[in-house]
Amino acid sequence: MAGASHRPPTDPTRRPTVVQDQTQPRAPGQPQGTTGATPGGPTPGAATAASKGPGIRIDPLPGVAKASDGNPLFSITAEPKMPVIEITARVVGIVTGADPTPTTEFEWTAEVSFDSKNCPSGVVKKQHKWHWGTYKVGETRTIPAITKAGKSTGGKITVKFDEIRGGTLTIAVKATVGGVVLKGETKGWRIQGTNPSRDVVGQALQDDTHRKIACVESSMEQFKRAKHEGDAWYPKFSEDALLGVGICQLTDPRPTDDQVWDWSANVEAGVNLYNNKREQAKKYPGQVARSGAYLALVRRYNEKLMKGTPPAAAGASTATPAAMASVNVAVPEFTDQQLEDDTIRGFNGWAGKDGFGNALHEFRIQVDPATKDLVVEGNPATLTVSAKWERVPAADRPRTQDGKPIGDPNYVSDVRNRDPKTCKARAWGDFPIAPSTTATA
Repeated sequence: MAGASHRPPTDPTRRPTVVQDQTQPRAPGQPQGTTGATPGGPTPGAATAASKGPGIRIDPLPGVAKASDGNPLFSITAEPKMPVIEITARVVGIVTGADPTPTTEFEWTAEVSFDSKNCPSGVVKKQHKWHWGTYKVGETRTIPAITKAGKSTGGKITVKFDEIRGGTLTIAVKATVGGVVLKGETKGWRIQGTNPSRDVVGQALQDDTHRKIACVESSMEQFKRAKHEGDAWYPKFSEDALLGVGICQLTDPRPTDDQVWDWSANVEAGVNLYNNKREQAKKYPGQVARSGAYLALVRRYNEKLMKGTPPAAAGASTATPAAMASVNVAVPEFTDQQLEDDTIRGFNGWAGKDGFGNALHEFRIQVDPATKDLVVEGNPATLTVSAKWERVPAADRPRTQDGKPIGDPNYVSDVRNRDPKTCKARAWGDFPIAPSTTATA
């Protein structure tokens, strides 16, 4: 090296000298770069505490993936498991003496934090009230940082987190050299998620109906590229900007921190929600039958029988008013198909009111649009009469004050139309329910 013969001899017993400002004159013959400031500035992924003076440089191991902005990118596996973060810390900015890195004890702290502000649909656009609280405009989903800390001599540092979390990865390192405390900290490092295969997700879901729901909700994906996070794979939030998240787009109840980043936790909660909605759907006919509004319709039905003007009934025969004075009009249980469809609707949300003190389900008790009387089937003469269910038309589903539908009016048909393995939509000719139908199931 030119000028090397002019470098003062090194005394191995002498402590290295650190300087507080790298603009101080270099020793005679000292080449460019011995202060840690290589020509052209630091390469992406390297981190030091300050742009001047001695400090600690932090680098990932060779081969670590880079985000589109050039910063290191670590990945949660599809299992899922957290990545093992391996880095090297090196003392830089030392002007004289041997490199102290091999014998220096480095104290480090690593943390992962998350804010959905840079995720697609990660910011609330319209205030919405839930039973557990209110989302305000501009609110985002944040997750408190998880941390790890330790000490390492020689600069090789391994970080292992216990919880499944992604987002911003910050590693701060400090060490005392020559009586001076040196520091370094990463900037722009990230941990991203990895989507499992559809086959793996499908095995974790309850049945084909739930698989088709997951297809409509998220295409069975937990993560989506976040353009403003270096195209890293960050949690997939619902397009309604109400912070529903993940494979099952969990929205209400509010998803936990685990369910945001751990796809298996998201699916487990989704299965519980699906089963809960199915149980609620099973109970719905009984809730209608016990409601005061329905009992009033039955009394009106009987009053018209007493007057000899029975409402329309399929297969009804003539009978004396006295024989028909106390007909109990039963509410039929859902068929298997109706139960499945109502469960699907419930997963999306039973919005609106049914007129019987309950939320509006996929089906409603049929009434004559002109007289508002119950439409029944059976023979009142034999006291075997029941009400009828009809599918609620998409046009009758609830809307906001500005006329926009609440949820997806055609959600059930959208779900039933999906292939549970590929998530592709089938042709309508192969499908039993077209959008906006008013047909009775």
